[in-house]
Amino acid sequence: MPELARAERHLADLQPRHRQRVFERLREDALTGNGVFLSLTDCYRHTDYGEPINALKSYILSPFADKENVRMVVEKVLEASKLVQVEMQDRLG
Repeated sequence: MPELARAERHLADLQPRHRQRVFERLREDALTGNGVFLSLTDCYRHTDYGEPINALKSYILSPFADKENVRMVVEKVLEASKLVQVEMQDRLG
């Protein structure tokens, strides 16, 4: 397998684990009162080669939600994603 294809496949394999870990971290934070609750779907769609793609889902249910609330959700997801990225890099060495 050529190096580029191998690297692309490795990245594709890491992405679902990254999103799963982001979801877990967000859930942990939310349960302590410091985060937001999101959902995770295990098959948002399929890749070109048939693998399922998982995805985070956010449903705003309150009629009182405003731009600041939405901004907080985005900030929490980005924060968790950065922390998970560091965790994964540490594990890979």
